[in-house]
Amino acid sequence: MKVKTLDDIYWEVAGISNSLNALNGQMNFFNKLIEDVEQYKDGMAMMLRSGDLEKQMDAIYTLFYYELNNIEKSQKKIKKLLEQALHEAGS
Repeated sequence: MKVKTLDDIYWEVAGISNSLNALNGQMNFFNKLIEDVEQYKDGMAMMLRSGDLEKQMDAIYTLFYYELNNIEKSQKKIKKLLEQALHEAGS
């Protein structure tokens, strides 16, 4: 396998790692939000009426969607790079 291909794969894997770290952070934020909802029901009712809770949930969804898309793109690129490398090795 060429060094360039390995380097490309390395950077795609690094991107996946970064996306997973971001998702982990979002899961922690989401967990804290759930705990707050359970602990401060009256305050959360106000946040719900004002739209603040919906904005936070939209932000979480958007970041999850973005990071999962990045992971999917990287997986496809890694698969393509590996297929190319295997084809070249067989030639």
